[in-house]
Amino acid sequence: MHKFYNECAYFTAARYFRKVEQITNRIFEPTGLAPAYAYILLYLEDYPKSSITKIAEDLGYERTSVSRMLNFLQERGLVVFETSGRKKLFHLSSNSSEVLETANDCLSQLKKLTDKELGNKKVEMTSLLTENYWRLNTYD
Repeated sequence: MHKFYNECAYFTAARYFRKVEQITNRIFEPTGLAPAYAYILLYLEDYPKSSITKIAEDLGYERTSVSRMLNFLQERGLVVFETSGRKKLFHLSSNSSEVLETANDCLSQLKKLTDKELGNKKVEMTSLLTENYWRLNTYD
């Protein structure tokens, strides 16, 4: 009998991710953006003037995906870039404040929900997931 239902890192992480993604998509609906786009805005709130490479590394997205998402956000007037040598550095535009406020509210709602549902195991679990992500990141 297969035990992957509960023991396989891929299957259990993917199953968990699908559930978290469903919940997060619903919570972030008021932003009018998919959560990944909102998270880029939130990242730029913390780290203004960031490069595509830095955003991709820190958030764990593919560089091409970050580039596509930043282009989308730029087309909507939510981010702008400046050139520094050969690099593009992105930061929030003045038009982003309303969406950013909503995204912060959504993030707070998600935290409250996951704190309530996952309890004190949440901190341990997210720490382990983060640690294991960086361990496996060497296999790229």
